[in-house]
Amino acid sequence: MSGQGPKIRAAGAQARGILLGMASTQLGVPVSSLTVSKGVVSGGGKTVTYGELMGGKTFGNVTLSANLNPGVAPAKPIANYSHVTKRDTAWVRKDIPAKVTGQYTYVHNIRVPGMLHGRVIRPHGQGAYPYNSNVAISVDEKSISHIPGAKVIRVGNFLGVVAPKEYDAIQAAASLKVVYNDNPILATDGNLWKKYRAMDAAGQVPNAYSAVTGDVDKALAASAKTVSGTFAHHYQGHMPIGPACCVADVQADHATIFSNTQNVENLVTDLTHVLAPLQAKQIRVVFYEGSGSFGNGAVMFDTAQAASIMSKAIGKPVRVQFMRWDEQGWTHYAPASLVDVRGGVDANGNITAYDWVQWTQGGGGIYTSRELLGAGPGSDTPTANTIPTSIAGGNANAENTSPWMTVKAKGAYRLVSKKFPSEGGIFQTGAVRAPGAQQATIADAQLMDMLAVVANMDSLAFRLQNMNMDPNAPEPGDRWAGVLQAAAAAANWKPWVSGSGAAAQKGDVVKGRGIANSHHGGSYAASVADISVNKKTGKITVDHVYAAQDAGLTVNPNLVENQMLGSTVQGVSRALNEQIRFSKSYVTSTDWVTYGHLRFKDSPNVTNIVVQRLDKPSLGSGEPPTCPIVGAIANAFYDATGVRMHEAPFTPARVRATLAAAAAGKPIVPGT
Repeated sequence: MSGQGPKIRAAGAQARGILLGMASTQLGVPVSSLTVSKGVVSGGGKTVTYGELMGGKTFGNVTLSANLNPGVAPAKPIANYSHVTKRDTAWVRKDIPAKVTGQYTYVHNIRVPGMLHGRVIRPHGQGAYPYNSNVAISVDEKSISHIPGAKVIRVGNFLGVVAPKEYDAIQAAASLKVVYNDNPILATDGNLWKKYRAMDAAGQVPNAYSAVTGDVDKALAASAKTVSGTFAHHYQGHMPIGPACCVADVQADHATIFSNTQNVENLVTDLTHVLAPLQAKQIRVVFYEGSGSFGNGAVMFDTAQAASIMSKAIGKPVRVQFMRWDEQGWTHYAPASLVDVRGGVDANGNITAYDWVQWTQGGGGIYTSRELLGAGPGSDTPTANTIPTSIAGGNANAENTSPWMTVKAKGAYRLVSKKFPSEGGIFQTGAVRAPGAQQATIADAQLMDMLAVVANMDSLAFRLQNMNMDPNAPEPGDRWAGVLQAAAAAANWKPWVSGSGAAAQKGDVVKGRGIANSHHGGSYAASVADISVNKKTGKITVDHVYAAQDAGLTVNPNLVENQMLGSTVQGVSRALNEQIRFSKSYVTSTDWVTYGHLRFKDSPNVTNIVVQRLDKPSLGSGEPPTCPIVGAIANAFYDATGVRMHEAPFTPARVRATLAAAAAGKPIVPGT
């Protein structure tokens, strides 16, 4: 809607203008006197259809502009929209009945003549990137000789099995005796942050981005109040409930691939690396729906690579479906992140200084089968959203920062983002829903709350006071204010100083409320979270989330609210439960027991608020509400307990340890 939608609307509006010109000539009526309904043009008591006007012809040598703002001529005035922006029950999801009744065809249901079933053979969890821990140094093919029709496929370091029946392929994958190269160089969970600092101290972590305005140290020294903190966020995965699947039919002169990739065009290009000498024009990708993706490497490319490699090697169509350990042990992970942040305010609660240092990883490694094949790695790109909301405004990339806080206009700031190389004892990483946003928000949102507390101010009022409300600013504060105030209004927000009532709460279960804002895809999002904390068990329950989003022109509010709901619930799951576990050699969280996930019984109530901006282009809408939720929960935890959570996810064990350390006067600082 944000990328291709404007181009299609622009072309449609201009095409409509051409058709009305043709109708004016044919009907002898001025364009201004014509009306259109369902493709029928009326005027002067006569009618003609679009189809009759075209008569099977093309528009000819006409160039249609891809740039056209909504509501600006020749586009239809927004006030005249009949369906766009409306909650129209006439526009229903045509796919739902077949999905409910089990008649819908997913990629998993595809069958082609002569097809074999395949499974990839890898350790159940990946080792250190780039897979030097995962190479098979010996394979006993005789170990599956008892399984009818089962065969081993080995090309380079890629290893798989095929069989005529799917269950036999599963049994072959389980029975094949393989010895892998073991390279125990991973830092265990407790030592991850120390590893980050040690590598940095050794000069192994270059700055991916840095920006400085003013003398930050001097500004901090002159501030009326200062705060600081260290915040950490563990590796997380996509973990779709449904398995990744693909069917590949590779022949000598062409290939047909059935996939639910998010990007058909890019998949075609990617497959040229594993299907050479076939060229892109000889590879056809047919899209069918499948399991969730949101950038998941298995769905995007890996299953298609695996199926294609096996089909080419065996000379028959191959269907590959991942097992749960393939899905969870071999996706690319949201990178672990460590942040040191400081801030200061003057006597009036205005931000005077902001100092941010973050250690994280770039994205790469969604090409697992391709890399094991030896066909080359994918690109290593910086992870988006590594700069805090308080500085970055609505832009996802550090290189395009724009302010909404007065820290840039009136104070001093220093931003440093340090990128770890995606190899040598670290996992493959990449885009997980709203890339980098939660890792930044856990620190940035709490810093804002901490500054509000020392300024003795309400957290919402503090944010609003420190916004850049210049209408000419690249990211005007009115849009941030819009989502913050919308979420607060829905939650019936009452001003108070966060944490001021924590000491008065008695018993094991205490309650708190927090607010935060963050961004992705240019959209603006804010959340208010109401939570309960059981201090004895350490369990946090998110009772209610009020999520507001400004994604510009919202074409279909109903579907956007569906996206907001899923995005918010996933954000809660990531904030409270989800963490990749690993030994010194391999990922060990390869099922739903070892990788925590929010359960239905713990799902929060969610109130969605669409902040409709008819005067702005449509922006991303699938991910923004997941960005602020970790900050809102963290701030609510402080409000309930008077203690800060410095490490996500906020598991019961971590909550108990944090509360115990605070009670002993020895707060936990990640990496020290």
